[in-house]
Amino acid sequence: MSQFVVSDALLAGFRETARGGILYLVFLSYASLTQRKYLLAPFFLGISVAFLTGLSAPYITALLPLKGAVGNLISGSFALFFIFSCAALLQSSELPLFEPFRLIRISDFFYRIATLFLAVLFFLPEATGTGFAAAETALMREGAFVVYFSLAAGAAAGGILIFPLGRLTFVRKAGEVFDVPQILLLCAILKLFGSGMKGIEQITLIPSVQAGLMKFFHDFVHQNFVLFMVPDHMLLRTTAWNFIGIFFGANFALFVSLLLLLSVPLFFLYRKLLREPVVPAVSDAPATGAVIRKLRHAVLSERRKKAAPVIFFVFLIVTSWYVRGGQTSPRLYNPAPKPLVADNGLVRILISDPTMDLKDGRIHKFSLAHQGKNIRILVVRKPDSRFSVCLDACEICPPEGYGQKEDLLVCIYCNTPIPVRTLGRPGGCNPIPLEAASDNSFISIKLDELLKKTALVNAGKSGEPGR
Repeated sequence: MSQFVVSDALLAGFRETARGGILYLVFLSYASLTQRKYLLAPFFLGISVAFLTGLSAPYITALLPLKGAVGNLISGSFALFFIFSCAALLQSSELPLFEPFRLIRISDFFYRIATLFLAVLFFLPEATGTGFAAAETALMREGAFVVYFSLAAGAAAGGILIFPLGRLTFVRKAGEVFDVPQILLLCAILKLFGSGMKGIEQITLIPSVQAGLMKFFHDFVHQNFVLFMVPDHMLLRTTAWNFIGIFFGANFALFVSLLLLLSVPLFFLYRKLLREPVVPAVSDAPATGAVIRKLRHAVLSERRKKAAPVIFFVFLIVTSWYVRGGQTSPRLYNPAPKPLVADNGLVRILISDPTMDLKDGRIHKFSLAHQGKNIRILVVRKPDSRFSVCLDACEICPPEGYGQKEDLLVCIYCNTPIPVRTLGRPGGCNPIPLEAASDNSFISIKLDELLKKTALVNAGKSGEPGR
């Protein structure tokens, strides 16, 4: 058992306990100060559901097909918490539009159900992902005891570090700062900075958020590019792509992701900190200047308290995105294609030999010469351990092919980022998927399948594969 695996398991256990501990301490303070301790029972019930699911998920056959969707669940739960927090922040911004909603009385039963739902939503995706990752690591390394012991040791370390904080006075008074919108925003922060798409290997969703936005911008622009029939002349097409490429590049995604994440929190801060407070009427005291100033100070003090977590969120987002934007981007990995031959209508690719291993997660390229044309094929192993076999071309761009940056394929022509885990989906700038069969030694592709998909490429372009 390598030290790398042990440290990963330790980190996973520590991370999950630390995230849950921070949320518990804040929620406990809020429940205590607002006389809502009855919400602790559904909170712990939600944790129990997530914990038991995480333990059992790898061993329930019916759940195995969902393994590849865990990353989407983690990203989706972050998005939901952020949307919920934005809605709650707007509702608490004292806008006249939301005034009727503040008059609605919400029952204790609704609070219990909402707490249970949100607790499950918060803990379940990561618990399931960690369960899958730990089970697979134990299976591959043949050391289940060491992996699970390391996971438990990391969880114990997180508990030892986090839970004594509950004795500190400022932690006990956290409920004075955190109301429902701020707690939901805290959940989004913990999701963003304490979650990952690869179980126990990655601890932040920031790269996934930016890559997803870049992909969305590209697909949106691409569809409109085709819809409005931009001239297909090579010069005009290249010039147009060089111009609109800025809309789905890394810098544009950085700016728009900041705008999307910060617009509502900044509006909330404007309403709370810069808008003149409305002093409540007091019937049993004279409306003297001293009384008005005292009431005004009380209102402003309450606003500043509720604004503090939002200011912290804005600071974290700006700092993290700035640091990530300033990092040196890794070079595009674009290996030279290895030659293949067809035998009896079948093209076979060896999975492992002394010069390569298709299981390493990197992109591998191959080239088949057929009737004077070169057909390029790419193969990459996805996070769910399945091989994705595609043409090194898409249906839209000239056939320049793809390179790899970390866990993304990048179209060499238009710079579109494509998450490796999404390979196999047709359309857009995705590599054209090929039907292939695999065993322990070879990946097999029918020659007819290659020719059919290559004809699809030629039908939409003036260039030829492998030009």
